[in-house]
Order: sequence, then structure tokens, then C-alpha cells
Amino acid sequence: MKTTISFNKWIPLTLLMINLFLFLLLMEELIDATEPNYGVWSFLMPVFGWISFYYIRITSKGKAHVSLKIMQGFNLFFMIFPLIIIGWIIILMV
Repeated sequence: MKTTISFNKWIPLTLLMINLFLFLLLMEELIDATEPNYGVWSFLMPVFGWISFYYIRITSKGKAHVSLKIMQGFNLFFMIFPLIIIGWIIILMV
């Protein structure tokens, strides 16, 4: 028996706001590394981005709204950007 999940726009919007906040923490950490350091929390962005990406993909089958495509683009950015930063830091250390 297959259950259907209805799309609730507040779940991805809440995760987007959390990711934007974490992105700002990471940017602040990259610009100014003085105390207090909260930039480590921003490496949770891929987790929240993946949850939102998967939720939108599962619940909005057949709906191709521009806003959902933009949100999926943001989710991809939030999943990839911290990995790029980690790679950049590793390159700088070598």
C-alpha cells in the first residue's frame, strides 16, 4: 500500500531559511576568523539541503513550477558549496 504525501510549502521554506542563516555564518567565518567561531555549524547545510531537495522531489511529482526549480537550485548550491570550501581549505593547506 503506497501512501501519498501532500506538498507543504512551509517545510522547504523553513529549511531554506535555516540554510541561508548557516550560509551567512560560513561567509562571516571565511571573512573574519576571530572569536566566536560558529562557521562549523554551516557544514550542516548539505544535510538540510538534501532533506529539502528530497522532500520537494517526492511531494511535487508532475509540478514544474518555476519557484520549485529555483528552490531546487538553491538546494543544490547548499549541498555543493560547503564541499567546495572544504576542498579549497585542503588545497591551501598543501
